[in-house]
Amino acid sequence: CTRLGHADARAEAAVPLRANWRRVPGGYAASAHRQLGGDAVLFRRVLARLLAERADWAALAPDGPRQWSESQATAWRARAHRLRGSAGMVGALALARAATALETALDAHATDEAAHALEALRQAFAELHTAAAGLDDSAAQAPAAPAAPLDEGRWRSLLQTLAAQLDANDLGASETFDALRPALAQRVGDATARAVAAAIDNLDFGAAREHLEPAMGEAEDQTAP
Repeated sequence: CTRLGHADARAEAAVPLRANWRRVPGGYAASAHRQLGGDAVLFRRVLARLLAERADWAALAPDGPRQWSESQATAWRARAHRLRGSAGMVGALALARAATALETALDAHATDEAAHALEALRQAFAELHTAAAGLDDSAAQAPAAPAAPLDEGRWRSLLQTLAAQLDANDLGASETFDALRPALAQRVGDATARAVAAAIDNLDFGAAREHLEPAMGEAEDQTAP
């Protein structure tokens, strides 16, 4: 089953979510809200990145798994594994299940099952794309108020918090970074701020931590006697 049952749908609708949280029709909003800590900005980033993958999957031949070489099957198995995680994070469980089925079938070299799983995956992607296109983003995309300047103590505190969150692969890093970004761009340059933002968007917290090093060095220089 790729859609919520009536009981599940009623339970989902009853879950209190933040005002700017988007419910994807046919998805588990409560699951996504919990996994992403109620961070609507991160939700939109993960969903946008997920939907950007759809074209690659749609371009595959329906019987592709029956024709793939071993290296091709290994590559698409790895992509199915990553897709499963991203889909689960935004509550797109039909897509997550299809990706899991494809990964499992490819692991077992079961090409017929893999072809069926690929078709289910493509269908789930199409349904998610249609559902996401109909979402109302007005609340989530409302312009944010200008950030207040950070004093030195607040700057260092947020920077240390962000570094610790990145080291711990903590999804809360996205919210901390949003508060820190204007000061980060001012102190170490917009290019560094963009690089950190891109890495966090891709959930590559290790790379984000590396890009943050110039700021960490600048903060240490400011505190040196």
